[in-house]
Amino acid sequence: ESQMLGRAVIGTAIDGIVEAVTPGETGLLVPPDDPGALARAMQTLLEDRALAARVGDRARQHARTTFTIPRSIRVRSAPPTSTPRIFSTSARSTGCR
Repeated sequence: ESQMLGRAVIGTAIDGIVEAVTPGETGLLVPPDDPGALARAMQTLLEDRALAARVGDRARQHARTTFTIPRSIRVRSAPPTSTPRIFSTSARSTGCR
């Protein structure tokens, strides 16, 4: 959502986020559980407004071409990979069916 609004984003380098954020291009990534790195990334964007604007513009372009409704439909309509196994294992362990 922030990318669609042209905002520079800061995310942790974990699954899902690394697919959405290209470091230095569409946002900044920091290691998980590293508040110092997060603070430095925030300070960087606050101090370098040109960088924040440039990254925000690229983020908007990236979001508009990547996170489209037709693409979302294709992704959600694709045959599942390992999701059913995860759900069925999880359901059995919690007693759900």
